[in-house]
Amino acid sequence: MCVSFTTYWPSEYTAFVKKAGDTGSPLEVVFGGTHVSYPAPSRYGVSTGDVIYPVTVIKKTLHVIARLQVTEILPIQQYSADVLKLPKELCELDLFDLTELLSKTHPKLGHRSPHHCVDEAVIGQGTPISFDCIVPPEMLDAIRLVNSKGEERPPCFVVDGKLQRPLAFLDHCYRLSAQTEELFASLVAAGRSKPIRL
Repeated sequence: MCVSFTTYWPSEYTAFVKKAGDTGSPLEVVFGGTHVSYPAPSRYGVSTGDVIYPVTVIKKTLHVIARLQVTEILPIQQYSADVLKLPKELCELDLFDLTELLSKTHPKLGHRSPHHCVDEAVIGQGTPISFDCIVPPEMLDAIRLVNSKGEERPPCFVVDGKLQRPLAFLDHCYRLSAQTEELFASLVAAGRSKPIRL
């Protein structure tokens, strides 16, 4: 059965994606690893056929960036070799060195380029990347996150329709309830052209 999850993109990564010109391009991959800023999706049960929604918080508003249907999960070295078609000597570089090198030699890779502190690539078929798709403030309380026991809860730190802290979605890949998946899917499909001004 298809299960949906979130992964959080911090502000420095969303800035990188925007600068790379990826806004409007289909999401092809999300990365994860051991660092709390980029948790490994497989650690939280994400597998082939599941869905991942990268999200971020801008001015206390939750933005749903895209929807990715997972087709494959690969170690970074295999992703670099099989998907990016990088030569063996590059694939064997330390990830920090590879990240720095690709930023100079392959800047057009954008979000497809591995970055620091990740060790797996979650590949799939995605919708266009957008930072204008917001969860309306009145719907934040309707979001339900599901724990390993199947229990549902609303996100933390919601006050008067605003997320007071991004910690509500940081450092985990949160599983979404079926109703929340429907909400996120409908928001992404609608492709809101204008964010709500706060």
